[in-house]
Amino acid sequence: MRTPFAADPAGHNVDMSDDRLREQLVRLLDWEEAHVGFDKAVDGLAADTRGARAPGFEHSVWELVEHMRTCASRRRTSSTSA
Repeated sequence: MRTPFAADPAGHNVDMSDDRLREQLVRLLDWEEAHVGFDKAVDGLAADTRGARAPGFEHSVWELVEHMRTCASRRRTSSTSA
């Protein structure tokens, strides 16, 4: 089986062992690497704008947070009832 390759910062292909490849994927997909954390995302958000919909967006910040909360609640409920 061929060793996978990945590009280094200069764009050159570099051999990667399975362990190195897995380590890189985990780092890239880690919450703080791939996404901004919740606290950072809402930091400085004024209270009077939390329920407002920005132009071009279908949902307010409050609606998105409520959606995440209900989905998490459903996941917890379905995982404990199985």
